[in-house]
Amino acid sequence: MRLLPWLPVAAAALVAVAGCRAPGPGKGRMRAANRAAEAAGLPELLRYPGGLVKDVVSRQYDSLPATVYRITTRDPAELVLARYRKALSGWREFTPANIERTKLAAGFRHPTDGRLVIIETFARRPRATNVTVICAGSGW
Repeated sequence: MRLLPWLPVAAAALVAVAGCRAPGPGKGRMRAANRAAEAAGLPELLRYPGGLVKDVVSRQYDSLPATVYRITTRDPAELVLARYRKALSGWREFTPANIERTKLAAGFRHPTDGRLVIIETFARRPRATNVTVICAGSGW
């Protein structure tokens, strides 16, 4: 069998192109998610690793000024809520009212200044979870 003269050149080109591909779902995605969260104004304490901020809305919650952040992540809803429980462990946890049964949710109140955080999670499909983070009260 005779080797084709262009084969070594084609192999070298493939190796060069493979080294220049865009970053996958690892660190590049995490950096993009962090930049999006920072640009949206999401407090660092409430940023979810690898979560992408999709929407930010201002509204009232329990007659307090509030900002609502909508985030999407590939993690399951249970893991998301566990991560927020750990991050807000010094806050008093409560069960928020008017939460649909299809969602996992938890509320947290700061022990001294009265700020509130409400976390709602909803699994859209097996590999995606919508997360709503509501920051209410002054001081955010």
